[in-house]
Amino acid sequence: MADPVIHWDRTNGEHRVRFGRLLAPLIAASRTKDYESTEKATVQLHTWMISMRDVPAPIIEEAIAHLITTGVTFMPKPGELKAACAKVMAAKRRAVAAVHLESCDHDSHFIEVDGRNDRCPCWKRAQQAMAAVGQPIALPPSREDASEMTA
Repeated sequence: MADPVIHWDRTNGEHRVRFGRLLAPLIAASRTKDYESTEKATVQLHTWMISMRDVPAPIIEEAIAHLITTGVTFMPKPGELKAACAKVMAAKRRAVAAVHLESCDHDSHFIEVDGRNDRCPCWKRAQQAMAAVGQPIALPPSREDASEMTA
């Protein structure tokens, strides 16, 4: 079962410390200068916490580890890290769904029950497994999406 989502509260000292520990490897790997002074560090940390307030810590950790192992050379913006988190969560959800669907005999994942179409048990188990991993991470519209809204 997925860890409950922590709604990162920038006014909570424990949350600030925990979130700072999450970001520490990424800060070190990117050699950013954004955290050189206490004032800069506080502002940056608050910005990150607001952006990631609905992302579970294990997902943040995995996304940061992926960025570091792929050789990050810059400190990503909060939205870029959140996009990496969304990819991690989507991959986890696809993986658990695949376990339940790989041996499914119902190509459309529908079966007939009492004369009406219903989802097959495999599909229902896959949905439950994905929910147990966590909900998809919502991202703000991209610049392209935003320009389409105003056109």
